Amino acid sequence: MTFGYDANVLTDTSNGRIAEFSENLLGGLAGERSQSWEKARPLIFICHSMGGIVVKRALVVAHARKRFHGSTGDATRSIVFMATPHRGSGKAYWGEMGRRLSSLLRGAPPGTSTLEEIRAFSAVLEDINADFTNIASAYNLVWFYKTIVEKWSAIMEHVNERNRIGVSANHRDIGRFDKED
Repeated sequence: MTFGYDANVLTDTSNGRIAEFSENLLGGLAGERSQSWEKARPLIFICHSMGGIVVKRALVVAHARKRFHGSTGDATRSIVFMATPHRGSGKAYWGEMGRRLSSLLRGAPPGTSTLEEIRAFSAVLEDINADFTNIASAYNLVWFYKTIVEKWSAIMEHVNERNRIGVSANHRDIGRFDKED
């Protein structure tokens, strides 16, 4: 299963924020894994950028609401994070400025955006990270980081980290293979 969400942060036309994206992920998984044999299949999440934050929050919710989403948390074995800004990014500030300017020029109210949630050390990210730390030991964790996401934000220093891999790639290409084989 693949999961995506509309996160057009510049024009702030995203359909939700991290909490809503994670709830949608859990709902999608529940729809795909309704039979008991499906719920027992192991899950491996491969996450790019903000998707890693969405998955962390979804797993926190799955553990908190075991009655409804317990199989997702229990079946998860590994999480691969590619360029995930776990602690946010200082670069989100400039994106937020561009989004606000775009809203102003369109005559639209700026509102709250996903970019505000992923600013460096945002309260949203701090809460997700604190809650995820309590359940992280249940999973094998792998981190791929690149220069656009500062290394201090791309890795979390959990005891069960398997690898920290620096990749010379841009934001879009970090999850792509060089060749078709």
